[in-house]
Amino acid sequence: MTQIDYSEINERAFDILSKSYKKRRNANKQHFEDTTKLFIDYLLINFSAYSVLEIGHGSGIALSIFEKKGIKTTAIDISDEMIRLASKLSPKTEYIHNDFLEYDFQNKIFQGVFVKQVFHLFPSDRAEEFLKKVYLTLDKKGLLYLSIPLYDEFREGCETRNLEGLSFKEFRVRYSRNKIMKFIDNSDFTIYHENINRIRDTSGNVIGGLELLLKK
Repeated sequence: MTQIDYSEINERAFDILSKSYKKRRNANKQHFEDTTKLFIDYLLINFSAYSVLEIGHGSGIALSIFEKKGIKTTAIDISDEMIRLASKLSPKTEYIHNDFLEYDFQNKIFQGVFVKQVFHLFPSDRAEEFLKKVYLTLDKKGLLYLSIPLYDEFREGCETRNLEGLSFKEFRVRYSRNKIMKFIDNSDFTIYHENINRIRDTSGNVIGGLELLLKK
């Protein structure tokens, strides 16, 4: 599958899914408070000034938490509707409407990069490229938060979804833990923290999830 295929498919998918993200936003706030705590604590301890990039920001809950902590925020997303939704909750953030792998950050450096349930929306043959690009955008001792749904068997491709009478496709990769850890082992990151938890995917299903904090 080409870059244009997955990007265009998921842009349309998340334009549609923005409605469900808006409905679930209030229910997810405490989860995001818990999820971001260790990430934020690390930044506050290790840096005197901090800037965070979020890749695929959802409804903007994490961004709003970062903003309240005085952290400068930038977000990149392929969905214009998701950006519109997030900007209402996190108006101070700089938003970029683009594909992370294609966008030129022009040597901009961040102390933290936050990637919650987004890594699996990029093709697996570009996973190492994704991690390398994140690594290069991070400051020395910078931290990557990475959250990924876990499945028993690897599978990759388009899945048909339905929401409020609309049928659409979503590109995703169903990763096993072993597959993910091979990418991490081949990267330059050091594991700072690892946790297995329960998460809700974009279909609303509660599944296992891998949560990693990776240090440069």
